[in-house]
Amino acid sequence: MATGDILVKLIEEVLANYGNDGFICGEVVKVDKKNLTCDIKLDENLTLPGCRLNAVEMPNSTNHVTVFPKIGSYVSGIATADLRDVLIVSISEVESVEIKADKVIINDLKTQLNKMSARIDGIIDALKNCGSNNYGGALQANIKRALDQLTDKENFNTLFDYESNQS
Repeated sequence: MATGDILVKLIEEVLANYGNDGFICGEVVKVDKKNLTCDIKLDENLTLPGCRLNAVEMPNSTNHVTVFPKIGSYVSGIATADLRDVLIVSISEVESVEIKADKVIINDLKTQLNKMSARIDGIIDALKNCGSNNYGGALQANIKRALDQLTDKENFNTLFDYESNQS
């Protein structure tokens, strides 16, 4: 029996025994980020391999958004009409999201946030270092004291962690 036929038989059995209105629910036991799939365990004896995380097959595609489930979380899937694939349609817990596109607007956001942060730092430095004024430096001392209390500086690095995972 060919591998595709074995998978069809397995999915038919799963739908007959585990399907609920066409949906299959199970626990994520493996995530394959390269092939954009996951394996889901339906019970102690039955695991469905290679369930697709994207409904549309994207061979060699550089543009997609994929949500990767956390191992141990639960997903719902539905079998394709020809029973050759199971497509994941909902995820209880997200491990990560991969965005690959010709233009990702978030990169522009990062540039603008970094620019804004640099301008704010420049304003703070200028205020801290301004010369004496007609009040004998008291105003400068008050400004510097207030600015020194601003210790919680913004950090946007975690917002853009996905870039380190780009290939």
